[in-house]
Amino acid sequence: MKIYIYKSLILTLIFLLILSQIVYAGYYIERLRELDTRILCFLLFIGPLIAIFLLSIGGLFFIVSQNPEKREEARSLIYNALLGLIILIIFIFIASYIGNLNIERCL
Repeated sequence: MKIYIYKSLILTLIFLLILSQIVYAGYYIERLRELDTRILCFLLFIGPLIAIFLLSIGGLFFIVSQNPEKREEARSLIYNALLGLIILIIFIFIASYIGNLNIERCL
């Protein structure tokens, strides 16, 4: 009979230990969610600025250059800036949907 009592006490202690670790991990999950939101806010702020900068540089090179090869490079820069901006926007929406993150605080 004593063996069953000890086993039940040990199992109860293990259960309480696991439960305390789950609660403890929940705190860190919330901290990670805040960090993820901050990273998304940073990307939402800096990404369009970089894209606008690259678009303006590409447009300037496209207008100024006389060489067709340089114009093709400028066109490629504009295309890549737009593609990067689209990928960034898609990434932010997917990450906020999957991670259930609140990006309204950024706007």
